[in-house]
Amino acid sequence: MRPITIDQSLQVMAVLTTNTDWDAVDFETARLKELVIENPREVGRQFIKFLQQGCRMQAGVQKCVPFTIERQMGSITIIQSYKVVAILTTNTKWDDVDFEAARLQELVIENPREAGRQFLQFLQQGCRMQVGVQKFTPWRTIKIGVVKTVAEYRKILEAKGIVIEGYTKTWITEEYLELPFREEEISFVKLSVDQLGYPDGATLEQIFQRAEELGLKLCERGDVLPLRLDYADQPKGEHYFIAHTIFFYSTCGRHTVFTLCRNREDKICIENAPAYHYQKRGGKFVFRLRKELTL
Repeated sequence: MRPITIDQSLQVMAVLTTNTDWDAVDFETARLKELVIENPREVGRQFIKFLQQGCRMQAGVQKCVPFTIERQMGSITIIQSYKVVAILTTNTKWDDVDFEAARLQELVIENPREAGRQFLQFLQQGCRMQVGVQKFTPWRTIKIGVVKTVAEYRKILEAKGIVIEGYTKTWITEEYLELPFREEEISFVKLSVDQLGYPDGATLEQIFQRAEELGLKLCERGDVLPLRLDYADQPKGEHYFIAHTIFFYSTCGRHTVFTLCRNREDKICIENAPAYHYQKRGGKFVFRLRKELTL
């Protein structure tokens, strides 16, 4: 592999930025603040894929439902476009780009108009390499925000014989769980590590990254409580990991997430699971499902 030179990378960025119809980019519709400005590391990884494919958008292995974005003129500011380009260029691992193997001379430098069109599509997709979105059948749809405090939830759980295991009680508090005040229906989907495209297992970072590429959202930590109440007939031996921002147990040096399962006494419970459990191919994760991705 011959990494791209600084001059070549500057040429590529110059062609892309000057041949893109920026007026056709809708900053809000493409979720560029959420997916680019607030997530620079992931967008750097996505841009590497774009460059490695000769600055061409290609569908991945998922069979997707076509996804179109309405053209809206003049909906990204000059400052916003500068920010997007700056994040792309500074968070891309350029050493992973082979100028010759990706045919960037032929596909970008010598074909600037097409490269600009492809880059526009990349931007309209929220700087993500999928050109469609897969839709999912909800696993559960729950009205959240009905119970307003963790203390109320704990009373309801106790009354129903649902157990909060050991150290997990440390996290089931008002301090660590933010509960929504507004009532709304939220749909959730469950997917195994294998279904996310990792037949040999994966790290938590890979799992969350893949879910984001599919357009799924991480759960709020507080989602574990209404989910546990709603899924009260869980069979023995089944474990569902709630995909949320992780906790870190300093005492044992492990990252953990909430888990829906039954304990050794066969009681429905909430516990925390360490990383080595959910890295296995069969581990099932629960994500929030956007309305536009619901079948």
